[in-house]
Amino acid sequence: MPQSEFRIANMFSYQEKALSEFYRGISTFRDSFIEDGAILALEEFLKFITLVLVQNNLQPLCVANLRRGTILLPFCVQTQNFNEGSLWWPAFHTFLSNLVPLIHSLDSSFGSEHPAEYERANRYLENLRSSQLVGSRIDVRTGCFLSMRLSKNVALDPVPLTSSHSSPWTVVTLAGGYYYTAEKMKIPILQKYPDTPVVYGAPGDILTIRSGVSVGSGTFVGDRYQLENFLLPVTETDEANTEKSNETGGVDCKEESKDSGEGGGKRGSRAGRLATPS
Repeated sequence: MPQSEFRIANMFSYQEKALSEFYRGISTFRDSFIEDGAILALEEFLKFITLVLVQNNLQPLCVANLRRGTILLPFCVQTQNFNEGSLWWPAFHTFLSNLVPLIHSLDSSFGSEHPAEYERANRYLENLRSSQLVGSRIDVRTGCFLSMRLSKNVALDPVPLTSSHSSPWTVVTLAGGYYYTAEKMKIPILQKYPDTPVVYGAPGDILTIRSGVSVGSGTFVGDRYQLENFLLPVTETDEANTEKSNETGGVDCKEESKDSGEGGGKRGSRAGRLATPS
């Protein structure tokens, strides 16, 4: 079981080092079972992709973590930069396939906490996938999520988590060998709840965060990965209109955020334009 966990209804939840718990009982289980595999997949993927620098990154630049920045990845429908015709498609597709155990853990965690929204998102995604031509969809099962923001060695003052589409919930986990030198996770809204435990922001933690809740991080030593997985923006009304949405291409999943630009986003923004592979 998670070492520590708490919830603020319809707003936030925290499960300390819970990422691998969904695989407890298998013969190869260990506490870092999932994050260890994720780190290998991340390191291999980043050999092919250039991260976008983030403005106002508080993390000091040092030899140990020269590689830093962010990138937004699609999970369901191929995009201009991530499609079967792009040079880095094999690396991207392999990365998603290797990340399935981690995504499955986060998907299961969200489903257990928010079953109604989880079921709506999965039904919508299934309809969206079936409506796409074979050559335009991504045939890797990524649960109830539509996109993921991957950040490496980024520490920011608190800001809302953002993707290229609206999303009611974001499920976040962390990986890497790091320790904080200042504050840990920065979540200002928790100050209204003084009895809540500390949110450590350690590898394997799971945070489920409502849209609009600001999140940041203190500085650290070592390599730190933050993976933000964004739910579909699905309501009961949206689900009723699924067929109409599919006829016009389904959910819009752009590759550029309106506040991005060369070298990253605006002040405090996590948004950044996807870069070509190195």
